[in-house]
Amino acid sequence: LTSGGGGGGGGGGGLAPAVLEELQDITVGIKGCRLVAADAPAVAQAIRASGKAPADAMGVQCFLDEAGSEFSPLLILIPPDYPSAPPVACFQMLTYNKMVKEAQGFLKISLEMMTAPYSIGRLIKDWSSAITSVLARNTLTNGMNGLVPVS
Repeated sequence: LTSGGGGGGGGGGGLAPAVLEELQDITVGIKGCRLVAADAPAVAQAIRASGKAPADAMGVQCFLDEAGSEFSPLLILIPPDYPSAPPVACFQMLTYNKMVKEAQGFLKISLEMMTAPYSIGRLIKDWSSAITSVLARNTLTNGMNGLVPVS
């Protein structure tokens, strides 16, 4: 977990050692995943916008190499009682468009089905899968435009 800069608090400094270890394992185990401690203003804004995360949640930004800039970073809020309480995915840092909205819908369904103990790694894998699905569907749809069926 690297520092996002921008002035203390809200980053990785207050996370439990087990959570920090999990985050390190994620960056090793999920190809192309970078996790950066979110700065305090971004975390505070995300907490207010989410309506779900506790005021003392910590924030991590997730960057996926496979994702276009419209999908990164995903801000993940980690409550102090994680993994008994779920992490919260925040989308306000993303460029909002049809593909992001579709990927967000896939992730919301996945998060609704997740049970304790919760997993940040699973959230990130599900986000990556949602992006892959949306990009593949978009490529297929756009790639088919202009093709004429062979008779």
